[in-house]
Amino acid sequence: AQTILQGLVFLLIGRVQRWRQVASEESSPQQEFIQKIRLYLEHHAEESYEIGWLEAQSPFGHDYVSRMFKKVYGISPHSYHAHRKLDLAGKLLQETDATITEIAERLHFSSIHYFSRGFKAYMGEQPSLYRERRRRL
Repeated sequence: AQTILQGLVFLLIGRVQRWRQVASEESSPQQEFIQKIRLYLEHHAEESYEIGWLEAQSPFGHDYVSRMFKKVYGISPHSYHAHRKLDLAGKLLQETDATITEIAERLHFSSIHYFSRGFKAYMGEQPSLYRERRRRL
């Protein structure tokens, strides 16, 4: 029950962050590059996170960009990328017949165990149970 509650809390946090994002869509140069970074992180969810991404996508250094991102979205860029990666894993579990191991490898997790632990912490249940429940719906 506690792990389900933790998963729901993480899901709620993600939704609140998205609502915050929509509410704060004022266009300033800083917000434009932070939004550009957010989109970049979303489009690269299948890849391993690279610190250099932040500097490559903005005229500022990694630490400054990371602080600005967290100020706008309430979460670090690395955590945001990890959450998008786990959201993608959930989608792949629902929509494909790929094995859990194949999904973990495709998303560049270091091991199936690391993937399963992270997925359970974020979604509130093991990947196999998540797939089974979502396919029944």
